[in-house]
Amino acid sequence: MVRISEFLTRRRWWVLAAWLVVVVAALPFSAKQTDHLVGGGFTVPGSQSQSVEDKLASDFPPSAAAGIGAVLAAAPEATPAQIDAGVARLSQAAKEQGQVTLTKTNAERARSELASKDVAVVPLNSDLPASELSDPATDLRKSLDPGTEHDGVTPYLTGQPAAYAGLQELSKQDLAQAETTGFPIVALILLAVFGSAAAASLPLALGLFSVLITGALIYLLSQQMDMSVFVTNMASMVGIGVAVDYSLFILVRFREEVRAGKPAREARATALSTSGLAVVFSGMAVVISLAGLFMVNNQALRSMALGAMIVVAVAVLVASTLLPVLIRLLGKRVEAGGMIWGIITVLRHPFRRRRRRGSTDPERLRFWQRWTERVMKRPVVSILAVSAVLLTLAIPVLDMQTGNSAIEQFPKNHD
Repeated sequence: MVRISEFLTRRRWWVLAAWLVVVVAALPFSAKQTDHLVGGGFTVPGSQSQSVEDKLASDFPPSAAAGIGAVLAAAPEATPAQIDAGVARLSQAAKEQGQVTLTKTNAERARSELASKDVAVVPLNSDLPASELSDPATDLRKSLDPGTEHDGVTPYLTGQPAAYAGLQELSKQDLAQAETTGFPIVALILLAVFGSAAAASLPLALGLFSVLITGALIYLLSQQMDMSVFVTNMASMVGIGVAVDYSLFILVRFREEVRAGKPAREARATALSTSGLAVVFSGMAVVISLAGLFMVNNQALRSMALGAMIVVAVAVLVASTLLPVLIRLLGKRVEAGGMIWGIITVLRHPFRRRRRRGSTDPERLRFWQRWTERVMKRPVVSILAVSAVLLTLAIPVLDMQTGNSAIEQFPKNHD
């Protein structure tokens, strides 16, 4: 690690340029990472349940209502022309999709039911088993925009594949909302901890780089193998977390060494040879642990594990090579100081105990040093207190109910 630190110091511009090329090259591929991801994939080849499904498909060919159905709801004032247009829109969407169809008989029945009852349940035909209809259902959702009225007729999709397609769509929206909400909160916490905009931005930037590069790799891998749509959620959640954490470990150690009086060059080497080494071994442990999911013969779990393994490996590489270069280039800007630190100091001043005259900062124990000493002096009391808190937090587990109902995972106002 010391030799790596020296190399990164000497070749910092080359390393930075290489990473910039990688990130820029990854951007177009990362933007298309979901183009070839597939839904489903939760079956286990060779299992008893899969054998039963294959036997059912063989003995009872899926001709009608093979997992996907449509519900058309006509407004009370809908005209016959609007009803015809609503049914035709469903037929056209199925035709464009190519793997499901609306027969003329079912279309005529739908028109008759809409004219008399304002609601029609319309089966869609397919030659595919229900377990392979998640992707067609996703395409139909994009074409039909379920739950939205079009010329007096509101389409809906129903059936297990449609539920999976809706969950995939919902999970993407939730992930985007979580990132939009989470990043500002993390940024504020980092600003409060570091007191420097440059230092606070480094972990966030490295987390973003890790997710972008992983997205590009996911896109390339999805060209060669089936990968679940949920791999993007896994890579994003895990990637941002570990990249921020790993960057924090190294950056905090560097700042501690600088505060202790070491030159910046020596502080970077020490940070890499201590916290950097811990980051590498931590990443290896996470990757090996996630590899255990490959013992389950399930493509969805395997692809999610692969996405998480890749993003952790990229985060380790970014933290141990790009971060030291950025620390070197930013110099003193990654240390506490400036307007932000001044504001934090003012806010903390009323709660800070006054130092005795003649005392110096290095001699004064910091909060976590004092906390650690108190905990170590009373280990039994500390264990009992922490156990009591954890058991209290775990009380809801006693009332936890497990299940496998996809419908209950949707908001009440979902189509």
